[in-house]
Amino acid sequence: MTMYRGVYRDGAVHLREPLELPENTEVDVSVSPVEIQGQLQSERERIHAIFVAEGLVKPRSLSQPTQPPLSPKREVEIAKKLAKAGSLSDLINKERDEQDDRLLL
Repeated sequence: MTMYRGVYRDGAVHLREPLELPENTEVDVSVSPVEIQGQLQSERERIHAIFVAEGLVKPRSLSQPTQPPLSPKREVEIAKKLAKAGSLSDLINKERDEQDDRLLL
């Protein structure tokens, strides 16, 4: 028996890949809905717990976002500011250099 993944849409199951069967072959189908959202949430919680354990982030509730989503206008404003600031690696290197300078003082 081979497992295939598909999507139920418009009254039919649409497989993500074709079956290697002759046309008009009868098949038995077993349906098991995939709980993607729950899986993503639990994976997110697992990763967050690892980050907390390593001291990389502070514990917080994952069920509510910490900030409201950005508006498209605000996203553009931030993108423009970041573009002026240089590449992300340049920003990280600059911040590290500043930290090193403070440690030397």
